[in-house]
Amino acid sequence: MKDSTPIIVGVGQCVVRGESQSDIMSPVDLAGLASRRALDDALSCADLCAEIDCIAATRLTDDSASFMKRTFGGAENVPRAIGKRIGAKPKRAIYSVQGGQS
Repeated sequence: MKDSTPIIVGVGQCVVRGESQSDIMSPVDLAGLASRRALDDALSCADLCAEIDCIAATRLTDDSASFMKRTFGGAENVPRAIGKRIGAKPKRAIYSVQGGQS
């Protein structure tokens, strides 16, 4: 049986504390920046992007509640939009449900 234990090889975080509205980034832009930092932490974004076969993202609150206004507009496909920001073209894109268990 093949071992399917996940191994974390790189980590990235992005925190933006903007002074003005022009400093604020969209959730997809933040995810893209954090992803790029994780890939650079592991090896390099340029070297690893071609190897990414799946991007999964937890559903954004704006997409889960119809009454919420999208401050930054919205992506048609959040995982693929994140991939575009880092230069990855994964075969699979998963957009999960919203929740703390995701």
